[in-house]
Amino acid sequence: LIEPGGTGGLSAGAGLSIYGGWSRGHAQKSFALFARRQYGSGEFQYRLFSDRAYNSFESVVLRNSGNDWDQSMLRDGFMQTLVRDTEIDRLAYRPAVVYINGEYWGIQNLREKINEHYVAAIGGADPDGIDLLEFSDGENGATAIHGTTEVWQQALARMGQSDIATPAALRDLGDLIDLESFIDYQLAQIYFDNTDWPGNNSKAWRPRTEDGTIRWILYDTDFGWGLWDDGAWASNTLQFAIEPNGPGWPNPPWATYPLRRLLENPDFVQAFVTRLADLVNEQFDVDRVRGLLSEVAGAIAGEIPRQAARWGVLSPSGWNSEISSMHEYASRRPSMVLGHFQSEFGLDGLSRIQVEAGIGGRVKVNRLLLEGSWGGSYWNGVPLTITAVPDPGYRFAGWTGSAESTRVLTVDPADGVALAASFEPDPGASSAIVIQEIQYNTPAGTGDWVELVNAGQLPVGLAGWQFADEGDAYTLPAHTLEPGGMVVLCENPEAFQNFYGSSCLGPWTFRLANGGEALRLLDSAGVVADSVTYGDSAPWPSEPDGGGQTLSLVDPLSDNADPGSWRPSRFAGGTPGGPNAVFTATEEAAPPIRFAVSVYPQPAAGPFRIELSLGEPAPVEVALYDLLGRRVLDLGTEDRGAGRHVIEVHPTDLAGGVYFVVVEAGGRPVHRSSLVLVR
Repeated sequence: LIEPGGTGGLSAGAGLSIYGGWSRGHAQKSFALFARRQYGSGEFQYRLFSDRAYNSFESVVLRNSGNDWDQSMLRDGFMQTLVRDTEIDRLAYRPAVVYINGEYWGIQNLREKINEHYVAAIGGADPDGIDLLEFSDGENGATAIHGTTEVWQQALARMGQSDIATPAALRDLGDLIDLESFIDYQLAQIYFDNTDWPGNNSKAWRPRTEDGTIRWILYDTDFGWGLWDDGAWASNTLQFAIEPNGPGWPNPPWATYPLRRLLENPDFVQAFVTRLADLVNEQFDVDRVRGLLSEVAGAIAGEIPRQAARWGVLSPSGWNSEISSMHEYASRRPSMVLGHFQSEFGLDGLSRIQVEAGIGGRVKVNRLLLEGSWGGSYWNGVPLTITAVPDPGYRFAGWTGSAESTRVLTVDPADGVALAASFEPDPGASSAIVIQEIQYNTPAGTGDWVELVNAGQLPVGLAGWQFADEGDAYTLPAHTLEPGGMVVLCENPEAFQNFYGSSCLGPWTFRLANGGEALRLLDSAGVVADSVTYGDSAPWPSEPDGGGQTLSLVDPLSDNADPGSWRPSRFAGGTPGGPNAVFTATEEAAPPIRFAVSVYPQPAAGPFRIELSLGEPAPVEVALYDLLGRRVLDLGTEDRGAGRHVIEVHPTDLAGGVYFVVVEAGGRPVHRSSLVLVR
């Protein structure tokens, strides 16, 4: 893979097979690429997609754009990019020019491939601990590609009960399916006018955990956005999606049943129509959509003449005409969809609202989190929730435009809503709790973990707080963090205890992304107390990405949103539960000492050995520390030559327990590992 500009990218051995269903009939085939250990690595280790936090892929697809092959060559990729900021799980997209054995093969779309590894990456789940479903006719309503259909069967059974219109029914279903994901998915397909759905191209997944809910995956939307009909912007796809007596394809009764049943619930209808207004105001805003379409089309425009010459289809003039038709769809579609919803649900039109967030916070309108001044249109007579959301270190001070003093308001857009939220500094607020150490790609088998520190002056109760990545969250139990106190939140408490000899709060049901992602800490009111969006390459330190060190904040009072505030830990494994130990800028500039250290046997009932392998001569200091950070055994400092050295240790005066072996070489700590002594 060669990046634009000719810079090197990925070079790897891989398996290749022709990919696709109906699209195999095109002369230009699609291909699936598989990383296999027999060819080298079992994963493609590369940041293939800039909008993905992870950089490891078991398989990817070079897609010929499916049904859109001789039309725009970008339809599905464009539509999926359009909804990347929603609760839909989508397939990342990147256009590529492909050569096979040096022969020009043309434009293909580099895409993710739906399987358990894809789901594990987007959801931070165990690939062997997920249900991956493909919806179909039959007794179960779905086929299990991976795992089981048990939870979906439970959801269908709950939909079939007579009390579907009650709030309790919707709460029960919310325990089985992710209702926000379901709503966003249905609305996107309706807006796209995808008529190769819902009786086809419909998949979902869930983590196989006690509280894992079903989320929908968007793929193969090529039939949408006026593929076969330039006037498709006027199509009533809402009616199509809830048709009770459709044909076997594309919208049979079994496929429209879930949405039809949920629309019998008034609370669901309110959420459904209000979310459409959200999307039309933001993701489906005409200017935004047309801007993205121009950007995506511009990325391949210069390659269209060569594509046309290679395959004899998709002439440059025809392609330009198709892109113009897609722009027309973008301009006309929103008002048509709003009209269809108004008619179907008997809605009383839309009114413009205006909100403003002052310094120190944001305003949330339904599901949109907004900054500064913003205006949008919502349904008259449909209750709309507006919430003031303080930033860390601030608190809500009041509304202008409402006599109410609460952060959360319920308004009727017909009443002429114009609100401004004010915020004020809150020095003793929960923002004193800081994420200060992150272990996200450990080779030691400890599981992922983060450390929190109370940098404030008052104790803070953490019960009901949440630690969240970009897709999942862990709710903290009752725990009070005293000023200066630290607590570790971990994925695997047992593995953590075995390695570090100390406890942590957990477990989580997700993994932190090896390539970096956004982490958030929310207090019990759902307010963001702290957040960090870390990375694994410059300007972020790269050593924590598989090197054993942790990502450590230099100072709890420094700006942890600034990559310059973070360093790799001085020790492999970091310093969970204790003050961070990081390299200074001078130490980082020093040439690294090449070394390897092993400690055996583990556990040790008596004497044990520390084996050092040095790449060059260096002064080496070795010591043992206890869990409180006290130096309990000094094994001396000695100038050692390059090569192998074995230090035999007789810990006769040490009690049984967990200790840390710390090695310094060339004046800098280079190794820290645990040792268990059995007495």
